[in-house]
Amino acid sequence: DYTVTATSSDNRISIAPASGHFAADGSAAVDIVLRADSAPEGYYSVLLTTTVGQSSRRSAVFVVVASDQ
Repeated sequence: DYTVTATSSDNRISIAPASGHFAADGSAAVDIVLRADSAPEGYYSVLLTTTVGQSSRRSAVFVVVASDQ
């Protein structure tokens, strides 16, 4: 089992924690739900932390917020 949590460079972007299970071959996939309803258009950094047991790994990603207009 693993969990994924995240923090954003802007507090108007929220990311719901996610969790999952490894497949028999060791692979894993999980969807991350991100909300940026009040954030203006732009690029934002998001730090993802994946935890398995007592071990954690961090990944930095960039999120682009664009207008629906």
